Amino acid sequence: MDFAQRTIDLAHRNVAEGGRPFATVIVKDGKILAESPNKVAQSGDPTAHAEILAVRDACT
Repeated sequence: MDFAQRTIDLAHRNVAEGGRPFATVIVKDGKILAESPNKVAQSGDPTAHAEILAVRDACT
């Protein structure tokens, strides 16, 4: 899988849904552990950056 392209695709989809063009994919041993687009614009939560949301998801 092309993880960079997956990140770009998530960011593009986020823009189409009213968000900003940022996303994060966390990969370990060739597998996606977590991924998230930036949700600051949609949620109004200044901590809802893509990397924060993906790390939170990966930790669960």
